Amino acid sequence: MISINVAAAKKLPHPVEQYGSIQATVSLQGEAGNLGEVAAVVRDLFAAAQAGVDQHLADQTGAAAPPSRPITSPQATGPARQPPRSTSPSRPAPRRGIPPISDAQRRLLDRLLDGDPQRADEVCQRAGVATVGALNMKQASEAIDWLKTQVPA
Repeated sequence: MISINVAAAKKLPHPVEQYGSIQATVSLQGEAGNLGEVAAVVRDLFAAAQAGVDQHLADQTGAAAPPSRPITSPQATGPARQPPRSTSPSRPAPRRGIPPISDAQRRLLDRLLDGDPQRADEVCQRAGVATVGALNMKQASEAIDWLKTQVPA
């Protein structure tokens, strides 16, 4: 068995106090029988944790909980679903989930850019950001792939 722990947290402005906030954190634990089930279990646990946070915040503020997507059982078996992959620049990134550029990506981009500010500006323009440091992981990955195609063999 593989033990998996996930957590979700959210912080909202307080509905009455100007400088106050309300926050909630939910931690869940689940198990996967084999490596093939890990992705599905993590995804389902995280979705359940997010829904729990939303419900807890709704209870605290007296608001209705926002509708959440259906959650399957963390113990469900079957093939893991692959998330949709879109490289379309016209499709915005999801609100949650895409972390900022990693240190390793930043170092690789610095090497590929080789100090050329024009190429750095082009990468930023293609991604729609002001600086290379403002890229998220997905944008950085796309920039790395693009720069690798630009390097003469």
